[in-house]
Amino acid sequence: MAYSSTFTFVTSMLLLLILAACFNPTVAQVSSNFTPPALPFAVKGPYLNAWLLRKNPNLNSNWARFWNTDSDVGSFTAVIVDNTSYGLQGAFFGTPSSMKAASELSSKYTPTSTMFTMQAGPMQVNATFLSPVTPQDLSQQSLPLSYYSLTFSSTDGAPHSVQIYSDFTSEWIATGDGNAVANGSTIDDQQLLCLETQLVKPTPFTESDDFALDSTGVYATSSSNIQGIQWQIGNFSVVRGLGVNGTGLSNTVDPTFATHPQFNPPGVLAMLADLGDITATTSTPFVIAIGTFRNPSVQVTDLAGEKQLRSPFYNSNSGPSSIHDITLSFLQNFTNAQATAEEFDNNLINATIAISESQQYADLVSLVVRGAMSSMEITLPQSSQGQQDLSDVEAHLKDMGGVQVGAEKSSGNVSPVDVLYAATPMYLYLNANLLGYLLKPLLQAQQNPTYSGTIGFAAQNLGGQFPKAQLQVVNHKLGIEQSSNMLIMSLAHAQTSGDGTLISTYYALLKQWAEYLVDNALTPNSQSSPLADAISYTNQTNLALKGIIGIAAMGRISSLMNNDADSSRYQGVSQDYISQWQTLSVSSDNSHLLLSYGQQSCAGQVYNLYADKLLQLNLVPDQIYEMQTAFHKGQLNSGSFTFGLPLDTCNPTLTRVDWTMFTAAVMTDNLVRNGMISQIHQYTGNMFNSSTNTPLSTVYDPTTGNNSLGINR
Repeated sequence: MAYSSTFTFVTSMLLLLILAACFNPTVAQVSSNFTPPALPFAVKGPYLNAWLLRKNPNLNSNWARFWNTDSDVGSFTAVIVDNTSYGLQGAFFGTPSSMKAASELSSKYTPTSTMFTMQAGPMQVNATFLSPVTPQDLSQQSLPLSYYSLTFSSTDGAPHSVQIYSDFTSEWIATGDGNAVANGSTIDDQQLLCLETQLVKPTPFTESDDFALDSTGVYATSSSNIQGIQWQIGNFSVVRGLGVNGTGLSNTVDPTFATHPQFNPPGVLAMLADLGDITATTSTPFVIAIGTFRNPSVQVTDLAGEKQLRSPFYNSNSGPSSIHDITLSFLQNFTNAQATAEEFDNNLINATIAISESQQYADLVSLVVRGAMSSMEITLPQSSQGQQDLSDVEAHLKDMGGVQVGAEKSSGNVSPVDVLYAATPMYLYLNANLLGYLLKPLLQAQQNPTYSGTIGFAAQNLGGQFPKAQLQVVNHKLGIEQSSNMLIMSLAHAQTSGDGTLISTYYALLKQWAEYLVDNALTPNSQSSPLADAISYTNQTNLALKGIIGIAAMGRISSLMNNDADSSRYQGVSQDYISQWQTLSVSSDNSHLLLSYGQQSCAGQVYNLYADKLLQLNLVPDQIYEMQTAFHKGQLNSGSFTFGLPLDTCNPTLTRVDWTMFTAAVMTDNLVRNGMISQIHQYTGNMFNSSTNTPLSTVYDPTTGNNSLGINR
């Protein structure tokens, strides 16, 4: 069901600005003096998610690490210039002592790419790691492949012979299990050299330390337009030595490669390409594809125990199906992918700067885009007939970097509702249909009478271990929180996409949750906000507000469905409740909102105001926004907070990036908004100097800038 949407976004959002981007033809970039804690390396899916930790700042001083920072994902590249080898990427391990280190001249990143300029003797080398972000093209977005490209130019004006040695290891598919045994194979024809590795004993739909134990790792390049290319699979020190000392590779697989644990001794899958003589002009890019394939990618089990296997969208019957053909097509599309990425980067960065007047905001947006887009599997139902239903698209989100109290790493939850809510602005801006694909399996599972007839409020997730999706019929203390999230997201999707299919199909379920909020939202009692907020007060002001906004959202949903009676009821209840809420929530001196009814001692970020603006409900009076803006301005001007404003002034050592950005979005003074963004920017840069050097973490201590929970969330 579709309808005309007049919804317009007018304010900055969590990760992006939901505003029509005014394209500026100048090349956009992030601040050259900003050093984030980690840069995306190959970030294209839950299991292709490698980062370069800048604690060891040079590209050739360490290996990339998996997103949870527990595990290296080994790869190594050297360039041989006039028979002298220079280490370019990855730590020197198992390499000849005579090999020199290329010098890193500069690094920068955009929303889609991370780029390094290196000097290897007389050759300048540009290394680019491009993970395409194509939210309107589900086939490309769901493809678990990233580009690694190298270009060369002579800095002394003379021609120089150039060879490239590059390898990767089975760490890309199973570092979490040191006893795992992996095999190695190759496809080598006139079009493609494709190095592949799989576990000898794969386990479907099972993880070890966040790695999927049923992946196929791929390292590939096009064989055409290269003077010569060789490969070898075997012991790391043997193969790396042969590759960089001038001997060359043997085009063979070591027969012992798959007979021992992958680290005893380490093995590599390597290629050696001869580019010939290169002169002062920049060379044609040498492009490698890095990937991890899985099919099927998600197993969905309903409450009757029936299982459905879902395949990645890129494997639809409309395109190539084998790893060879998919990878070859990906490499052949490199030039177009580069141009598309540059346009995407320019549009996005210029839009963020234009609306926020803040380069710092552009820095932050650019850092998180690949991470947010890589956390999901976009799927279609697997069909034994070879034909897939392209209308039945679902996306399943992995909780990467869980923020539940006591969780140091990912909780592994499937489609956690609070995580999806925090990322909603990103998906709305890039392609609102993505949010619909993520909401659909949550709504579909909970409409089952086994759940909806037992539990009157929304679930927290679709199970506890990705990539197995299975709703659990369990009680919890976040009924107001999650029901409100689902109603707010459902309306936001319908308004932004103009597609009312979800709210029409699941209207009865949404109404059930709205009725639960009518009964509970105004007086939440001991119900909880997200646990990582560490706010446990009775009758939380912020939680009550979200519940009331959820009721108002149901009123809008009813109106869109032409149900005037329901619309009138929910709008009336929400107006009545917001009036009572205001009386209960404002401090006795009318200077700020309380965090708990009547508790005058604690204040903080009432970030759920954001949903009122997101949905354009105009439910909360303007004076509330003005009051909160003045309160946070005073906090900023006090000089007491360097890295961010606390969620709760009675707990000054905890805040969150996502909720702070929600709060910043509703400030009526742009100087206050940008001041809050500046603090997050400073925190992000401070992580580079901290002992916990990781991808950007959500939960942290604003007094020290040290992160605690939510790595890469």
